[in-house]
Amino acid sequence: MQAPFDRRSDDQLGLAIASAGAGDAYLDALLSSGGASGKHETIWELTYRATVNNHFVVQPDIQFIKNPAMDATLAAAVVIALRFELRY
Repeated sequence: MQAPFDRRSDDQLGLAIASAGAGDAYLDALLSSGGASGKHETIWELTYRATVNNHFVVQPDIQFIKNPAMDATLAAAVVIALRFELRY
């Protein structure tokens, strides 16, 4: 979403959901080798790109991952990142 707030016309807000599923060949190979697996991984992501001034942009990002690596035995993961842009 461009300009999510009235006074922040250059800012952007993003929300994304991604899901990946494992194919039968992967599941069969994993299970035959003794591995544990879920059938999918789902990621929810929220990011906000804030233009501080003409030369500096900051973008925090948070992701929540259910069944990381398609492994149902692993706890859900949270990833937090911070990106900076310098423009000259």
